[in-house]
Amino acid sequence: MADLCEAQGVEYFHFIIPHAVDAERCSADDFINLIFNLSCVFGVIRLNSIVIFGEFKGKNKLDELKLRFLDEKLYERFEKHLRICRRLMKLGIEA
Repeated sequence: MADLCEAQGVEYFHFIIPHAVDAERCSADDFINLIFNLSCVFGVIRLNSIVIFGEFKGKNKLDELKLRFLDEKLYERFEKHLRICRRLMKLGIEA
């Protein structure tokens, strides 16, 4: 496919998918960074019943993502935890 694109003068990206990943540990921050990077590179990814858009109309900042929940109950739980996190952040407590 890359040769065809090159012959036609079309810009392309050739990604080689690793068949084995040598990772000994993965923190929550590492996992979030992976999800963010994948959604930005591919434009959209799906994790179980959540579709994560890295590219979408109206995007104003580079670090914005758009989520679409395919499961209403999961959305309600997410919204509850998001409200709690935002209230805690308003307290301004630093670790």
